[in-house]
Amino acid sequence: MAKREGNSSGRNRPYYFRGCKGKKSSTNIDSLSDELVFDILLNLPAEDICENAMLVCRRWSHMIRTHDFVKEHILHHSIPGLLILDYNREKKKNPSIFVSMRQGQIEVSEFNYKMRGNILACCNGLILEFYISKHALVITNPATKQHFDVPRFGHPNCSSMAYSAVSMKYKVVLTYHQGGDVSTLRCVIATVGVDKSWRDVCLQHLSFEAKNYLYMNPITTGGFLHWTRRHTHTSVVTLNVETETITQYPVPQGQDYDRRYKYYLSTGKSLSLFISNGGFSMEVWEMKSDTGEWSEMCTIDLESRKNEFDKLRCGKSPTLFYLAPTSWLKYPEVVVLRVSHPSCVLIAYNLTTDEIDFLNLGSNCNNYEFELHTKTLAWLN
Repeated sequence: MAKREGNSSGRNRPYYFRGCKGKKSSTNIDSLSDELVFDILLNLPAEDICENAMLVCRRWSHMIRTHDFVKEHILHHSIPGLLILDYNREKKKNPSIFVSMRQGQIEVSEFNYKMRGNILACCNGLILEFYISKHALVITNPATKQHFDVPRFGHPNCSSMAYSAVSMKYKVVLTYHQGGDVSTLRCVIATVGVDKSWRDVCLQHLSFEAKNYLYMNPITTGGFLHWTRRHTHTSVVTLNVETETITQYPVPQGQDYDRRYKYYLSTGKSLSLFISNGGFSMEVWEMKSDTGEWSEMCTIDLESRKNEFDKLRCGKSPTLFYLAPTSWLKYPEVVVLRVSHPSCVLIAYNLTTDEIDFLNLGSNCNNYEFELHTKTLAWLN
């Protein structure tokens, strides 16, 4: 895989549009049909649409704001990738980067929007932030620069967000307990832009073990949230945000599975599970969110190539040296890995071509947070 760098939209200079304001140009863009202009604008990145195309003329602005345009852009022309943010971003000028795949190449660009709080969840291009100074939850679209305040609810322990495709609504989910007491545990949900108060999700049917999962930050996959634990466990707890019901599903079982390291990653639409077979080998499973059914996808075996990772080893440290999955970059082709030792380098492994690429972040990978993010025009109306 080749790697290239660019700005946030992947070009060296912005587009300049002409033709909608009185004087005719040689391109005579005013004469183009609405259908053709619609198709042309669809191919622009979300930032260019908001920062340039929408300002050209009223015709374009009205077209871009329609539900049909936004929906089509999200489905077929948005840019999925990996958002990498430095925990110390307040002290840095350009603390965030966006990594994506375009035409088989890894593209690294600056993420120019400065987040105002801690990122709690990403969904369809929207980011759920927690503003520490205001003690408030806010939904943000970095591409459109829009913000939306979420109804307040005490001091939640964990917060997340998911999209219900059936009702076409976003919902925020919070979990709350007092002093770690499971008997006080609550899971509440609110429909964004509709509800001004929170309603409870029933937890009575969950086992004691499953309720303890809800202390963890959930993983978002489409219209579902999943609570997991990395080590010894027997189930995954899944919330369907459309039906607002929570279900406990068993995880794959096999020889010594209960003693192996497990890593859960969102593919964007489903939950994937990596089960370690050793330092450089792991099984990859995928779960259907609506049924809890697991299927084995493949096995990643890099044992024969572990010498390629020796340069990432931290001196003569006696601690175990192994690979750990961090995020999907492009599902199901490219997964991002990192080594167990402190390192500033990420590993992008292509499961299809067996190619390996190294991404240098400039400082210890443990200083960063990683979120699947898609640059879209999504909003809440």
